[in-house]
Amino acid sequence: MKRIDPLATGLALIVLVMLTTSLATPAHAAPFEGRWRAVVEVRDGARKAIPKAVKMIVEFAAGGSFRQTVKMGRHTSPPEVGEWKIKRGKLVVKSGPSKGRRTTKVFGYRVRGGKLQLTMQLGKEKVVLHLRRP
Repeated sequence: MKRIDPLATGLALIVLVMLTTSLATPAHAAPFEGRWRAVVEVRDGARKAIPKAVKMIVEFAAGGSFRQTVKMGRHTSPPEVGEWKIKRGKLVVKSGPSKGRRTTKVFGYRVRGGKLQLTMQLGKEKVVLHLRRP
């Protein structure tokens, strides 16, 4: 049984939040504004619950700012901060531990029944993150 790497998942989410483009929908139009906690990760069809000891919180603010924190037991990683926008139906996130170290990720997204699903491609692997309100 494969083990979920919470840091890799966190980095994927952070990259998801990175985005900057001029043809984007205003951030306030998104249905997923607010705080979300990652609860399940699916990699190439293999579904794995994120352990309760791992708290990955992602926040999409109305003004387009993004913040992600990952806490594993007593260890808290430095937060990833950046911006997010919607472009051509995709969520684009540009984030990192500091302005000079930001990367951009593009995610497919779906909000349904108080749950957020983020989908991205990592190399040849399809990754889907399921998040809920904390």
